[in-house]
Amino acid sequence: MPPWSWKELTVMSPVVEGDGGIILSNPIAGQRVEVEVNALLDLLAMQASGVEKALQLQEYLIERGFLTEENQLELLSDIEHWKKRGWDQVLDYYLWSHVQPARQVNMPCCNSDPVTDINIKRLTAPIDLPEDLLLGEVILQRRTIRRYAEKIIAEWQFSSLLWYGLCRLRNSINSERHHSFVAYVAVYAVKEVEPGLYRYYPDSHGLEPLALGMLREQVSRILFGQSAPLTAACTIFLAVDLNDYAHCHPGEGSLRGLFIKAGRFGHELLIAAGALGLGGLPAPALREREAEQMLTLQKARERILYTLTIGESQRRHEDGYSNACECSRPTDS
Repeated sequence: MPPWSWKELTVMSPVVEGDGGIILSNPIAGQRVEVEVNALLDLLAMQASGVEKALQLQEYLIERGFLTEENQLELLSDIEHWKKRGWDQVLDYYLWSHVQPARQVNMPCCNSDPVTDINIKRLTAPIDLPEDLLLGEVILQRRTIRRYAEKIIAEWQFSSLLWYGLCRLRNSINSERHHSFVAYVAVYAVKEVEPGLYRYYPDSHGLEPLALGMLREQVSRILFGQSAPLTAACTIFLAVDLNDYAHCHPGEGSLRGLFIKAGRFGHELLIAAGALGLGGLPAPALREREAEQMLTLQKARERILYTLTIGESQRRHEDGYSNACECSRPTDS
């Protein structure tokens, strides 16, 4: 057998456009190269037959770190450490994050006037929550809702939901605090907001339209047939740039911290919804490929971690729940 072997985590991907080469990538070596198909086939055939013959491509890949003659026992042990903990699906992203610099996906929104594009719809200012509104009462009255009142919610409710529910995503202009989360919102029934898909910018408190039109049926299918989007006011998709997050939060605890943060965001959105007289349905399970296509995510580095469908409960008034924020809502001028 040849004295060399492929380095662990080497991935071979076909090039769709152009001459149809093969992309070799390895996050451990920190290399990504394109090679000719025939040259790679010759190399693989030589490896399979056990023939020891020097090829130009072989020497090139040894130099770039794709082929190795070294014992990989220590490397295999490290990879097994990740697999035992169920982290191996994001190991590739984690390793690449230490090779490629973080994109700082939300940094463009960190100046005093972060969004000047005319396509950005700025939301109205959020309401002031009443001082006598008790957090414990809001939490105790929260219920998971799968069917809503099919009622258009007020724009001030929607604005306040995003403002308070995603407050942790809002960067301070005077700090270097950074996050890698991105929020998308499918709007179905919000006053003065056209139905469609939007990206939410926490720092500017504005929406960027990505696709206009009613998306109830499409989102329901993405959520494996959940009926909640068919009657709700909106669905929030919480996504993360994995490379960016791993770069800014290195170490084995990075993935665990990521999931804890995603759960915290979801919890705070549900609390905000309850405080505003709304209810929600959290749902982490979804058809990933269809969701990625709808949100036009980069599959190689972006993932949706959580969805929350929000609306007004049919039983809110029947259960004797009064909207504690009613007295603080903005009045139309």
